[in-house]
Amino acid sequence: MLYAHSPQSMVNGCFFYETTILFRFFMHFAKQNAFTFPSTIDLNCYKLNILDQFHDIQFLTPLPYLRLMLIGAVLLWLVLMILLLRRKGRRRLWFRIPVTTLAILCLLALGLRPFQFMSEDAITAVFLTNGFERGVADSLLADLPDAQLFSTEAVLGFDRAVQQIPDAHFLARNHPRLKEVFVLGNGLHEYELTAFQKLKSTFLLNDFPEGITNIGYPKYWTVDETFFVQGNYHHTNKNAYWLVLEGQSGASDSILFDQQQAYFFDLKQPLSQPGKYLFQLLTKNPKGQVLNRERFPIFVAPKEKLRLVLISDSPSFEVKNFKNRWSDKGHQIAVRSAISRGKFKTEFINRPQINLDKIDKSLLAETDIFLTTIEALQQFSESEYKALQKAVQNGMGMVIWGSDKVLKPSLSSSHRAFFLDFSCYKTEQKELLIAGNDFGLTEDFTLPVNGFSFGEKGSKIAGEAAAYRNKAYGRIALLRSSQTYKILLDGKQELYDAIWSEILKTSNRAKPENRTWTSQEEQLAFKDLPIQFQLTSTEAKPVGQLNSPQKSIPFYLAQHPYNPEQWQGKVWPKSTGWHTLSTQKYPKNKTWSYVYGDKDWQALRTATRIQQNRDWLAQKDRTQVKKPILQKNVERRFPLWWFYVGLLGAWVLLWLEEKL
Repeated sequence: MLYAHSPQSMVNGCFFYETTILFRFFMHFAKQNAFTFPSTIDLNCYKLNILDQFHDIQFLTPLPYLRLMLIGAVLLWLVLMILLLRRKGRRRLWFRIPVTTLAILCLLALGLRPFQFMSEDAITAVFLTNGFERGVADSLLADLPDAQLFSTEAVLGFDRAVQQIPDAHFLARNHPRLKEVFVLGNGLHEYELTAFQKLKSTFLLNDFPEGITNIGYPKYWTVDETFFVQGNYHHTNKNAYWLVLEGQSGASDSILFDQQQAYFFDLKQPLSQPGKYLFQLLTKNPKGQVLNRERFPIFVAPKEKLRLVLISDSPSFEVKNFKNRWSDKGHQIAVRSAISRGKFKTEFINRPQINLDKIDKSLLAETDIFLTTIEALQQFSESEYKALQKAVQNGMGMVIWGSDKVLKPSLSSSHRAFFLDFSCYKTEQKELLIAGNDFGLTEDFTLPVNGFSFGEKGSKIAGEAAAYRNKAYGRIALLRSSQTYKILLDGKQELYDAIWSEILKTSNRAKPENRTWTSQEEQLAFKDLPIQFQLTSTEAKPVGQLNSPQKSIPFYLAQHPYNPEQWQGKVWPKSTGWHTLSTQKYPKNKTWSYVYGDKDWQALRTATRIQQNRDWLAQKDRTQVKKPILQKNVERRFPLWWFYVGLLGAWVLLWLEEKL
């Protein structure tokens, strides 16, 4: 493509802003085509600063067409000038000649399509996020007069335009000249943070708002258990507030906030009825007025009577206390303890007598959890090992009391790989601190443990006093301690029950369900925001379905690349309240879920976002900051609407002049 070059001199005369630019266009072309002008013209008195901004003007139109356009424009101008001079009335000739010339120049510019090359400058961006403080923004802009403002929402009231963009990634992707970004307000969404990974960024974040900033509680419970909910409350008000837990039995527990600080709360309520419930956390003032109300779902299952078989190498306090404690709760227990070589003592509580002389298929088929010691496990026969292995793979739970022999058991390599599939290592630790806070209790306990600990292989439970491994449809749990009875002797029955409840619940025989829905444990579902669900099913190509009283929303599921029975997918709820999850093929096999509205858990959502921004900023690698990408010759086209407006304006002026 050929272009005309910039002239060295300018011709006297400029009527409007467009006239100045267009006249320079004409001079560009004239010099390119060897037109001559008087060399004695003095331009000093006519120089305009605006001309300096339009040097190196070029044209997109190829040179052959450019010449034709110029010749046409000159001929048109000559014809119009002749017509003007032949008019009878020449009173306003001084007006019509420059306006007519302007119209022709605008028409010529539309055909030439002018542009110029410019050098880019780096820019500083101020990203206004939700909840930003106007005073902070004004103070920052006073120090950064050239900064550009961006926001994902419409923001008014500034002396400069605020560009509305979809998200932070759009800003980083479409503005390569960025050298620094200032983020004001509550911060970026978690998925946006990586947009500024390689940019110099400063976060001027708000403090935590008034309200619940963190919450944790188990969703699934059993009748007669004591529900607990824990979390943090950020109190900024000068007045005292109460946080009250309301559940099955109304208001059951509360805590007072009378200082401006962050509080930890741990509220409890006994569960007496099965079903699904919406518990509430109410914020009240001293007069009892409800200032805020947050709801959360829990699911209470009927009390289950477990069928337990306990095989011990000898009578012990551990076995005795376990048997007495769990039989008092109504569970069926069968106990066999060796008293000498080949002789056993058996006990049956809450169940009829059965044959415990041999561990076989018929015994294990009627057992939910099989408990034994590592010493007793080493004495089983080969047929008993095979029966146990098959029962666990079919869904039975197994719990093993460990000892130092776990590190060097008298088991074959195949039996060791199945029953003791844990990465245990030797340790000098003799005691393990069990934090009551992990179980919703206030009292701690130092539990005696054996000389081994768990590595990465195995999921730790019960305050790291045990770990478990999945074995097909069943699980095997291994305990570090064989002296949990000392918790009872210390008078901490609730802690003992909590530890063993978690171990037994984790190890319990899997229910025969073909479809199981789960979601991220701490993820709250909100209207119009995505939530990810996982499905475990043998169904071929299942399609998920989120059902509410108003609408059913189907969503597709992606199969796990290594586990063909695991599927996952995202869905955007369109309404609030209780929903059910199912597959389209089996709508009756459903799981309950609760969806919140935009006004629910606002303090928690804001605090979570602020903390995510703080954590990301703390771990950001500041050595990987990239420099802005600047170009020296960037094509900047002149807006054609300038010339359309100039052409239209000239025509209107000529029409008015003729009518007056």
